[in-house]
Amino acid sequence: MRKIKLTLSERVEIPVGAVVDLPVSENVNVEYGFDTENYAVFYLRKSLALKGVIQLVHTPFPSGYFGKPTIVVKNDHVAPIELNQGD
Repeated sequence: MRKIKLTLSERVEIPVGAVVDLPVSENVNVEYGFDTENYAVFYLRKSLALKGVIQLVHTPFPSGYFGKPTIVVKNDHVAPIELNQGD
């Protein structure tokens, strides 16, 4: 198992209640296994969840996937949330 940290490619401000796609800098490559199917999943960091960011899509990436994933989140806080490039 290999862990990859995904980071934002640009600054994003999420208004209260808004659902947005987060642009990421890294490509994800899910390689084929020799005798098993591989897949990848990603989760938000605890620090983002504590700010009120909720991850809305939890679809796994199948074997052979290559590209920049779409991360869909919602601001469930009472104030806008600012995420900086590199977060």
